[in-house]
Amino acid sequence: MRATAIVASVCLSAAALVWIGYTAIREWQRAATMVAMRNSEAAADLLESALARDMRAAQTSVLAAAERDGLILSSNEDLLRPIASALARYPYLETFFAWRRLPDRDSVAFFARADRFPSWLPRTASERAYPVVETADPATARQLADRLMKDGWQARRFSIFEMVVGGATHQNVAVLSYADPLHERVTGGLGFMVDLAWAKRQYFDDIVAQVGLMERGRGVRFAVLDEREQPVSGGGASPRAPQSRRAFPVLFFDP
Repeated sequence: MRATAIVASVCLSAAALVWIGYTAIREWQRAATMVAMRNSEAAADLLESALARDMRAAQTSVLAAAERDGLILSSNEDLLRPIASALARYPYLETFFAWRRLPDRDSVAFFARADRFPSWLPRTASERAYPVVETADPATARQLADRLMKDGWQARRFSIFEMVVGGATHQNVAVLSYADPLHERVTGGLGFMVDLAWAKRQYFDDIVAQVGLMERGRGVRFAVLDEREQPVSGGGASPRAPQSRRAFPVLFFDP
């Protein structure tokens, strides 16, 4: 009886230890999963915030500042410095365009990067100190003018639309200037164009890499998917790993 009791006691003790160990492991796994989920949520929020802030910055800081400082009606020479600065700071900007009076095929001037010049723009020699080429493109200017004036007739402050240029869809954002408080007569404007295909190929990779450096110590991996769930940037995570998703519109302005 005593031996049986000792054996039973040892077995019960071993079973208790196994149960305690199993419970501890389950609690540790649950706690680790919760931490990983919180890290995933925080990282997703960070990337979403970084994308929204950067994609809206050219409109909110460049166009709005030009409107506030009265640069919209300045000469093209005066616009070169802020345009060069914006092109250097925001890689998604392909081209700026500006005009005074009513926009038409002859009044719209285009400003593009010298080192990433759009294939659809005619290139002209530039002796300026800035890495920006100023040129004209009457055909594209006519397309822009027709669309800009529709928003001008509706007295809108910003004109935002998509247009196919050079075989690629561009998102165009412009701020309009008016001669009177009632916005009855357009006197000029300044805007920029974003090649959406280029942004899909290049822009998201860069910003995802920058945010990834900030989260490197947490083992977080980012991926940007398009509307068809196809990867645009980043690598995929393990299907068993906690994941957080955020949907965001591809809008280079503040809606």
